[in-house]
Amino acid sequence: PPPPPPPPPRLLPQGARRWVMKAFPVAPSLSCAPASVAVVHDIPGRLRLRVDLSDRLLRAIEEVAGVVSVRANPGCRSVVVCYQGTEGVRAEILKAVVRGAPTFLPSSSPLPTGGEPDPVRVVLTAGAWIGAWLLPPPWRAVLTWLNVADVLSRGLKVLLTEGIKVEVLDAVAIGLPALRGEFATTNFARFLLELGGWIEASTARRSDTLLEKLLHAEPEQVWIESTTDGRTIEVPYRTLKRGEWVVVGTGRLIPVDGVVVSGTATVNQASVTGESLPIPKTQGDTVLSGTVVHEGNLVVMAERVGAATTMARISRTIRESLDRPSQIQCQSRQMADRRVMITVLSGGAMVFALTRDWRRLESVFLVDYACAVKFGTPIALKAAMYRAARMGCLVKGGQAIENLAHVDTVIFDKTGTLTANTLDITDIVCLTPDMTEGDLLALVASLAEHTTHPIAAAVVTLARRRHFAHITHEEVDFIIGHGVASQVGGRRIRIGSRHYLEEDEGVSFAIGHERITRLQDEGKALMFISADSAPLGIIALRDRVRVEAAATLKRLR
Repeated sequence: PPPPPPPPPRLLPQGARRWVMKAFPVAPSLSCAPASVAVVHDIPGRLRLRVDLSDRLLRAIEEVAGVVSVRANPGCRSVVVCYQGTEGVRAEILKAVVRGAPTFLPSSSPLPTGGEPDPVRVVLTAGAWIGAWLLPPPWRAVLTWLNVADVLSRGLKVLLTEGIKVEVLDAVAIGLPALRGEFATTNFARFLLELGGWIEASTARRSDTLLEKLLHAEPEQVWIESTTDGRTIEVPYRTLKRGEWVVVGTGRLIPVDGVVVSGTATVNQASVTGESLPIPKTQGDTVLSGTVVHEGNLVVMAERVGAATTMARISRTIRESLDRPSQIQCQSRQMADRRVMITVLSGGAMVFALTRDWRRLESVFLVDYACAVKFGTPIALKAAMYRAARMGCLVKGGQAIENLAHVDTVIFDKTGTLTANTLDITDIVCLTPDMTEGDLLALVASLAEHTTHPIAAAVVTLARRRHFAHITHEEVDFIIGHGVASQVGGRRIRIGSRHYLEEDEGVSFAIGHERITRLQDEGKALMFISADSAPLGIIALRDRVRVEAAATLKRLR
């Protein structure tokens, strides 16, 4: 990255600068740390606090279990927390405020405007603009100066402590028409400035909130099994410790990284590994946090919990990258501050010197786009990340988006990316002369309709499309991670993986070895069917290429 710009010359000595900062207080930004806390209002379920705000502090409050919403007002140093629960939740909120940092995940990038989106300020400035038209002249002046006081104080403070920056230009652009008595123009410019800040902050907050929901895969409560008496109890997720046995049922999120100690299930790992088909897991297998039990039940011994889990580490990586501004963001900030000086010189030394027209001078300051250069770049990157996340793509940070301009090679995962993650049957192989393709398909579909596995669903869909009749069978036995079995016409029909039929049930498929090898070389998923101890057939399936895949690749090229 380019070296940081040299600090601007300071116009006042240290003691005078301290006096200016006290005399002209500015609304605190969200980058400062909490210093003192005061409870302003407290009723059950709602808490109002006065505290020095920071983005890290707000994240810490939001992550407390039981918190419903958090609304901050940096100008008033106020935060309102709505929560559900008992006095214990309130105590945890106060602990989070004093601590000032989240307990599990690091904070995300600060908002580009330095504040929470506050529609109240937009409404107040709009009201001031309307009042500037309706009120009598003396009250117009009072209302206007009250409305722009914070902008002027901020600009003066920055001028005296940091030099000529964007905030100074804002103060000049609003102060000039106010001094000339053009109160409607002044209040309208103030309204536009507040509206632009609100739009920027709202876009950034929506992006952060969406990323938070996508990355913060953490349940509030989990079930654990006692290693002494075998009882199952429900406990808060944040109390989990390494070595405890976590019970996870069908459809539940696995909250820890660990090893299966008992049970059998198929696990959907798409959120972590991108694999489209559920993976069988049994005793001794490793499971990752953020994955979901598709079918079955598992008892997992926790090896990594909280911030040490796979999902937490992925989240931390993305959040840390968000805290680092991209190179183009750094350049845009420097460019915006340099442009302020150009605007001041061109407006003061040239336009006014040539025209002696105050209105033209005001126009130069009002139309300057330094703010757009400074704030537009980070907000554009935030908006791009927000849109990408809504489309299912997590971007690591602004620098990652910027690096896309230099990419010359893209490597794609096939399943679920270039393909639609929807299996189609390509081959039906009968291994006995008395069985036709239609008979085999109808038999498999009659048993497979009782399971939700993607391969079974593809078989059932094709059988229904061909209007095959249902074959009567007895109760279906589910062998989690392997297949299904049932009695049909006096024979034991088994459907599942080759491992299940050959190694567990002793059924040999050597008769179809050549066909099996060819189908596997073509990248197809295979379903094996047997009757008693004899092989019956094989059904091959392959993922469908997305309709838009070819066009997308062409656009990338």
